[in-house]
Amino acid sequence: MGPMRIAKPLLKVSTPIGMVWGLFEGYRITGGLVFLMALMMGVMGAGIAFVLREVRRERAESLARAKPPGEAPCRPSSLC
Repeated sequence: MGPMRIAKPLLKVSTPIGMVWGLFEGYRITGGLVFLMALMMGVMGAGIAFVLREVRRERAESLARAKPPGEAPCRPSSLC
């Protein structure tokens, strides 16, 4: 059996839907406390974004150092 190609797109779609649904249910149950939950989700999202940015920056730097001096540096978004 080959790799499952449906799992990643399914997670990319179902996770945000589940988070929004959870916020609606939280509002229905506790009212104002959903604000704290949304704030926590925002802080976690910002933390993940900062970590990803740093990892991509460090990877681009290491790829640039590995290239011979005459070649142009590799952009982080391109495949080198």
